[in-house]
Amino acid sequence: MKILKLILPVLCLLLFLCATAQDDKKAEATAIVNKSFSEMYPDAIVKKWDDKRNSRYEVEFLLNDLEHKACFAADGSWLFVERTIKMEEVPDATLNAFKNSRWALWRIDKLEEISSREHRVLYLIKVKREDNKMYLYYLPDGMLQNATSRVIF
Repeated sequence: MKILKLILPVLCLLLFLCATAQDDKKAEATAIVNKSFSEMYPDAIVKKWDDKRNSRYEVEFLLNDLEHKACFAADGSWLFVERTIKMEEVPDATLNAFKNSRWALWRIDKLEEISSREHRVLYLIKVKREDNKMYLYYLPDGMLQNATSRVIF
């Protein structure tokens, strides 16, 4: 019983120290990401920060009265940015490719422009039919890059 009384406070202290160290790492990563974001988007108005499993940070913001969402790695490196767009902003080649696809009769739910390191620009056309959703990722020239039932970014 005496051993238990000695071990329990030590275990509590160790747990506290581990949690504090994780909080310090998270705060450090958040500061780095915040700095990267501020340098990249100095005129942005931040609406919401979101920490995704300590490895990705997403920030929703307004820029030129348009809603955006940017994603950064914990080291502050930029991963991608997306913004909701209107039909008129989708390139003709992309629209034509969609109109000739097997999803052409599905209802368009959302249009986004996504910029990343891998692809300068992708156009996401999110479509729905009954309970089904598809995320169609097109290059500006109309080439379908990916079609999936889940978000890939």
